[in-house]
Amino acid sequence: MRTITNIDHLFQPLERAIQDSFLPTIVKHCFNELDRLVYTLPAKLGGLGIFDPSKICNTEFNGSLRATAPLVKAIKEQKLFLTPEENSAVSTEIAAAKAGIKSQKLEEHKTTLKSVKEQLTPEKAQHMELLCKKGTSSWLTTLPLQEFGFILNKQEFGDAICLRYNYIIRNIPHRCACGELSSINHALSFKKGDTTS
Repeated sequence: MRTITNIDHLFQPLERAIQDSFLPTIVKHCFNELDRLVYTLPAKLGGLGIFDPSKICNTEFNGSLRATAPLVKAIKEQKLFLTPEENSAVSTEIAAAKAGIKSQKLEEHKTTLKSVKEQLTPEKAQHMELLCKKGTSSWLTTLPLQEFGFILNKQEFGDAICLRYNYIIRNIPHRCACGELSSINHALSFKKGDTTS
């Protein structure tokens, strides 16, 4: 992806597999093109960070060219060794290129998020705004370390995704033990814990 240009068409079968098999297994919900666009956003912007490889491959290639340009220049000049000053300059150039690439990607993601919000209902747009708050997506980017209890089983992960995107959680009882209709709001505020019937 980062070493060959114009191969986006080669990644389309992978994107189809992501849409047809991988994402339905994770989100357990029928999704549309707009939802798929949301899932491509990074977790901190309300997405899942599951990018469309056919759309990012050319961007990744261009970013790789930018980041490696100082090294390519040194190779073309047949430099066997870099002086400490040259090495420092090359390192600074590479760091600046990487920072620029990161900043550019973030701006592209923010533009996508803005476009998505414009297409959503006011309630869903507000929900997306809440998903962008600091810390709301940390569970998605945390290492699953068992010693700290950071592991979710398949059911828990699926339920967490449903909660994240306000999807209906399947296979839950119709009524709570208290007699109220089951809902996510009721389950999260019910004082007696795990006593649904």
